[in-house]
Amino acid sequence: MGKIWILPDHIANRIAAGEVVRRPASVIRELIDNSLDAEATHIIIRIEHGGKRKIEVIDNGCGMDKEDAVLAFERHATSKINSEKDLEALHTLGFRGEALASISSVSQVVMETRPHSAHVGTRVVIHGGMLKRVESVAVPVGTRVSVHRLFYNVPARRKFLKSVRIEVAHILRIVQAYALSFPAVQFELFHQGKELLFFPPEEEVQGRIERVLGIRERGLFVPIDFEHREYKITGVITGPDGGSRYSEDMYLFVNSRYVRDPWLSKIVRQIWKKYGSRYPYPQCALFLECRPEDVDVNVHPMKHEVRFRDPSIVYSCIESALAEGFRTSRSSVHLRTENHEQREERELPQMLPRDEMPHERVKKFIHRPVPLQITPDSRSEIISNHTGIQASEPIPHESKNVETHGGDLIVDAQHMHGVQKGGKVLGQIFNCYIVLEENDALLLLDQHLVHERYLYEMWLKKIEQGVIPPQQLLIPIVYSPGVVRMEVLQEWLGWFRQHGWEIELFGRDTISVRTIPSGVWVRDVETVLNTLIDELFLNERGSEVHDTLALKTLACRSAIKKGDPLSPDQLNFLARIWYELDVPQVCPHGRIMAVRLYDQDLHRAFGRHWNFESTPSNQGGTEKE
Repeated sequence: MGKIWILPDHIANRIAAGEVVRRPASVIRELIDNSLDAEATHIIIRIEHGGKRKIEVIDNGCGMDKEDAVLAFERHATSKINSEKDLEALHTLGFRGEALASISSVSQVVMETRPHSAHVGTRVVIHGGMLKRVESVAVPVGTRVSVHRLFYNVPARRKFLKSVRIEVAHILRIVQAYALSFPAVQFELFHQGKELLFFPPEEEVQGRIERVLGIRERGLFVPIDFEHREYKITGVITGPDGGSRYSEDMYLFVNSRYVRDPWLSKIVRQIWKKYGSRYPYPQCALFLECRPEDVDVNVHPMKHEVRFRDPSIVYSCIESALAEGFRTSRSSVHLRTENHEQREERELPQMLPRDEMPHERVKKFIHRPVPLQITPDSRSEIISNHTGIQASEPIPHESKNVETHGGDLIVDAQHMHGVQKGGKVLGQIFNCYIVLEENDALLLLDQHLVHERYLYEMWLKKIEQGVIPPQQLLIPIVYSPGVVRMEVLQEWLGWFRQHGWEIELFGRDTISVRTIPSGVWVRDVETVLNTLIDELFLNERGSEVHDTLALKTLACRSAIKKGDPLSPDQLNFLARIWYELDVPQVCPHGRIMAVRLYDQDLHRAFGRHWNFESTPSNQGGTEKE
């Protein structure tokens, strides 16, 4: 006896707050849910210091009287459901009755509210879950909730919050999601008094989608409009030539509720991938409508996940919706093509050594050959093969938009010694693999992974020396990465400068790129930069991990791609630099980049039984009868 006891309310509320309130964006999500359930048509969000110091959500909804205003802060107090049956057919965003209780238990909250039927309003003040005072005040119809000093009484939780700009970026994504789902509602977001977002009311959701997703090239997005029995799917999704590397660019809604359900995201991604995109995730805003009783939203306190009564029907509807969208919009899909014969060849910068051990799981499969010898006499041949010019001339970038000199971008052969034992390049297959013949084997190299590893190792060395050498753009690239990425970019401007980027900020969502890292294609600048910003935003680990992961991303996005036809000179160059990589087995992300098929295995595959012991295979053997 005496080992088990009931926790006090203030401790239980703090435990519940850990499930509902994770960061300022969580608070804003819960408060917006309440505003929308109160039928608000105008919602204003004001934050200070990334929401850590203050969060204020103001709406013009129905408001509450004095009794309801006080009761709203009690745990499991809600106006959304009355019975167990109501849970099976929810029509509101909120329903658990935990939001205000959880928020007030870890912050200092002031709520002012007035219903249409009253001439005066009510102010409720709660600090750390303790009611301080209730008083009558003159306020407009609606509700204003001010949350001060979030996690002030839970310092351990406060330490897990990120920088101001990162927290602002999370808030921007949440507000944009609600703006997509409720186009008739006006949303305004201010930080330190500065307007970050303004979405006026829209009659059609298409106008709000264009504003939030920044759709400029309509052909990149396929409109979706599908209906089957009680299920309806609408919205837009990127075509085969578009997409993203991050699932956060998928905005999915179920009955107007923004969800990040793993199962739903997975099937949308899998079905979309059937249409051949090289990106792992689509960029989309898809709205699934069904009967409330066919979906269970009471899965997680964060209300991000849902469960469907019949998942097979949902899968079938999404599959049919995308198929119909791609079929009817085929003519609008924008396919980027280029004349590979006229495309100038890309420079492959000098490889510089870096100590790094290969993955143990692939050591036994790939054996590193003796390095290829490049003598001073052959140096000009390699440079000429790769660039089409003599070694004494400066090496230009693949685009005329770049000013650069090739002094440090050529293959330095002075550290290469030994007898030449490199393979003979036979050609390229599937526009993906380089085929080489060695003395006793056939070697296959993945062209993208070889170049990716090459850039990664070179840039790592450059970072150790100080910074990645920049390439000056003759004509700056001006574009809009969006307000969320702008916040993250400002947080990491120093990191980008160290890695060869010179970026100027213009206005709320426009930047000018003046220099790029050596090795990055000008045509890929927007894609590479957006991907890096997303990597820095989504990965919440330490700065050293950020450097490594972001550098891997930069190398991956900058390397030649699968499907790029290469000239014989480019094939030879990539093949030769592979023999000089510090880690020739795997790319920076751990994928195997080389496969060697030995002659003995090939002979046996054809049913030949050579006497390998008596005669070396490369000199011919005696076939046993």
